[in-house]
Amino acid sequence: MRRSWQAGLVALGLTVVAVAARADGFLSCVDQLPLAPGLVETADSCLNFDTAAGRVAQAEARGTVPVTEVRAFYRSVLPAFGWNLLDPDALAATRSGERLKISVEVTEGNELRVHYALAPSPGN
Repeated sequence: MRRSWQAGLVALGLTVVAVAARADGFLSCVDQLPLAPGLVETADSCLNFDTAAGRVAQAEARGTVPVTEVRAFYRSVLPAFGWNLLDPDALAATRSGERLKISVEVTEGNELRVHYALAPSPGN
């Protein structure tokens, strides 16, 4: 009986942690765009507005995560959010009349900087 109580408590704790991680796991500036583990969104980098052609948004995140992990994360997760990868190497994708480009670079201080640019798809 005690073992099942402990297992239930552990399961509840893991559920709370998973929900908290999901809530913080997205860019605040771009709806439904996950933030790769280990990255932190740069607060003042958000640009988000609507145009006659559609939504335009830009954001930036930083961290000390290996480039290969960030690229692999976005290659695997973007299709789950409805993005169609146009070029997995360049991390370019489209979804519902929008085009997403994710650029990953290493700064001089060996920090990773990830730039997200969302714009209406050409011909939209």
